[in-house]
Amino acid sequence: MAELSPQQLLELAALVRSTCLDVAGQRFEQAAFDGLCAEGAWEAAVDAALSLDLAALLAAWLPAAES
Repeated sequence: MAELSPQQLLELAALVRSTCLDVAGQRFEQAAFDGLCAEGAWEAAVDAALSLDLAALLAAWLPAAES
């Protein structure tokens, strides 16, 4: 893999951040809908973000970054 430029690193960081927030938000809403209390929904949201497949996210991002 070639060295990434500062701009590419920022794009990747932004993608990871937005994906984590999207996944966590969706999981929080689902957990709350399923009846979990706020603390339980928060734990589910954090777990979803921590379980994110970073290798798959990077693999999907790399072809776009190379073009």
